[in-house]
Amino acid sequence: MKALAAALLIWAVLVLPGPPVFPVELPVLLILSRLRPLRLVLWLGLLAILAVRVADAGMGMAFGRPFDLVADWPLLRSGWDLARASVGDLRVALAVLPVLLIVWGLHAALRQGMALPLLALVLVLPPDAPAVRLVSSKAEAVGRTLADLRIFEAAAQTDPFNGAPEVLSALRGHDAAILFVESYGRASFDNPRYARHEAILREAEPRLRARGYAMRSGWLTSPVIGGQSWLAHATLFSGLRIADQGRYRALLQSPRRTLFHLADQAGLHTLAVMPAITLPWPEGRMLGFAEILAAKDMRYAGRPLNWVTMPDQYTLSVLGRRMTGQGMFVGAALISSHAPWVPVIGIEDWDRIGDGAIFDGKGWDARSPEEVWRDPETIRDQYRDSLSYALRVVMGFAERQGENLPLLVVLGDHQPAAFVAGGDSRDVPVHVIGPPDLIRRLDGWGFSDGLVPCLDLSPWPMEAFRDRYLGAFTDEAENSAD
Repeated sequence: MKALAAALLIWAVLVLPGPPVFPVELPVLLILSRLRPLRLVLWLGLLAILAVRVADAGMGMAFGRPFDLVADWPLLRSGWDLARASVGDLRVALAVLPVLLIVWGLHAALRQGMALPLLALVLVLPPDAPAVRLVSSKAEAVGRTLADLRIFEAAAQTDPFNGAPEVLSALRGHDAAILFVESYGRASFDNPRYARHEAILREAEPRLRARGYAMRSGWLTSPVIGGQSWLAHATLFSGLRIADQGRYRALLQSPRRTLFHLADQAGLHTLAVMPAITLPWPEGRMLGFAEILAAKDMRYAGRPLNWVTMPDQYTLSVLGRRMTGQGMFVGAALISSHAPWVPVIGIEDWDRIGDGAIFDGKGWDARSPEEVWRDPETIRDQYRDSLSYALRVVMGFAERQGENLPLLVVLGDHQPAAFVAGGDSRDVPVHVIGPPDLIRRLDGWGFSDGLVPCLDLSPWPMEAFRDRYLGAFTDEAENSAD
């Protein structure tokens, strides 16, 4: 029985989670396992296959794609931290325990004297070579990634706005901001469960028009889904598709100028508002920000919301104090609608926010992330409610601006994971809100009037936005990038 269990365990590592087949690698492994000097090599090989399969499953669930052996290593630590914040140390440990048992079981399996007749138990299954295919596919993927990186590095050396004498001249005397709303995707319009998000926009639209704003809305296709927000930010800022960490590093090392480099060249003060940044962030300077407000710089005196360091309303209240109509160009990443989506809180009186001490936890949802994440339906409800909060806060922020209205770009960074969104679309909404004379410059874009984009509008790649934005708001090249 021990030998049978050992053979079945190795079979499972070679085959699952694919269809049940007879892995032609199994006889070879069983024979070689009888040679004691080779057992360690075989064990390490099986562990590598197991690790890749687990990584592929995790990346597929979170980001809708397999694990990239070249670019995804930096995600392991951040994924671990987010899992601990979402479901707690105990549940993470319980999830890891079966993997450790399999590791131990493989070691024991390779020590068993397994007779080849045991293979007859699985010979009724179709023959295949799943482990060989896995290794081959990963090798091909590495080659594609490296080739793609070379192409990207060449593209990053060029820029259609290199040598432009002046850009963003139409924004003189205006503040402008790009506000990313975390996990805000097409599901807010396509999935009936999230219909209240569209309702919030429709309710906000007449209030903003009464304040003197005009609005246009469309769709962008994000390079990511489920997470890695910084790749979407870099894509929009740089005008290049940044779909993985390798491209991100290559961008930072390239001479490519982002929207913020170009805004700084135009005499605008570039500011990053990043409440999720809690560690040193040298990338901010490389992305063109002259000033960075990270979490510690926001001087938040209230209670954090688990992983979320501070609520979006506080973040935008700080930004609102800085935007005085004197030529700010801001990039901000809002995080109240970031997983684990608990607690969802209410909106406070903007005039009483001050240092944020008002956000003291009174009246907040008392459930822990571990409690919420026990049930997929509850997770989806929490996502819906946290994004409702974020959209209400953003629209309230826009409504509160002074007579010298800013130009605001409000957009999603990516859809939430597919099990939350109910689909795997990578499209995110984008709303441009500002003074009518500036919004008229977008008439050639084909965007919908107002805050609700038509569902049949063709999306732009997110990387197309930078050059179109620069073309629209640069008088010398007005609409040249359309």
